[in-house]
Amino acid sequence: MSIILQQLANGITVFFAIPIFLNQLALIAKRSFKNRNSVFLYIIHHSLVIIYERGKRMLKENNLPLIGGCSCGQVRYELTEKPLFTHACHCTDCQRSTGSGFVIHTLTIKSGFKITGETKSTTLPTGSGAGYNPHFCPKCGTFVWCEYHVAPKGFVVLRTGTLDKPNDIQPQAHIFTTQKLPWLSLPENVPHFPEMYNRKETWPKESNQRMDRLAANSSS
Repeated sequence: MSIILQQLANGITVFFAIPIFLNQLALIAKRSFKNRNSVFLYIIHHSLVIIYERGKRMLKENNLPLIGGCSCGQVRYELTEKPLFTHACHCTDCQRSTGSGFVIHTLTIKSGFKITGETKSTTLPTGSGAGYNPHFCPKCGTFVWCEYHVAPKGFVVLRTGTLDKPNDIQPQAHIFTTQKLPWLSLPENVPHFPEMYNRKETWPKESNQRMDRLAANSSS
């Protein structure tokens, strides 16, 4: 019974304290800001602080920026926008170009991809026959990013393994699994496709919308 009375007393105290607190805030504001211009500048400053802090929180939630580079350190990059999608490709072309069982590609938009250091490129084949241009460090030869000829201008394919923290990104799908090495087992909780997937059915809604805008701007 005494606990209930104590909680009731606390509630009554808070109820009567709220208007007193608000009144004190009003008095402080009145003393601190003597004219409308000062109040206006305060509102602008406070709004910018809120936007800045919210932006930092969003970047942290998305593990942004994503930072990486080549093996020797001559090429460095920073990804400041949320990637569109990440998949693991098991086609024989990717096996050959990487010297491994598969490659992990993170798909993104060039506007958020900032790179420093010289890269060179070449043209290699793809299953579609259109080909792609991998960009690599001329010093150590690390493939850092790619441009696919069938994709709209401004679409970037990042070699996920070149990230400083590649564990921050995991494949959301496995593609061309009919060409997968037989000894490799795929996780059951990740979608896998015999060839290429249907983007509209596989990517998140937000990523599809961003890609559609990029394609529209590229064709206009």
